Amino acid sequence: MNILPKQKKDIDKLKKAGDKAVLIKIDKLLDELREHPLTGTGKPEKLRHYQTPT
Repeated sequence: MNILPKQKKDIDKLKKAGDKAVLIKIDKLLDELREHPLTGTGKPEKLRHYQTPT
């Protein structure tokens, strides 16, 4: 999974702000997306008009 420059910039701002709780949550979500990109935390719901790529 690639992190876009805008996302990297936002994460860097959070690091400078020192908000460790938010950084931990972001890291946890990114790890989960790397391991299981089609499932998610909680009760994920399929988007109405989204078609799975074949």
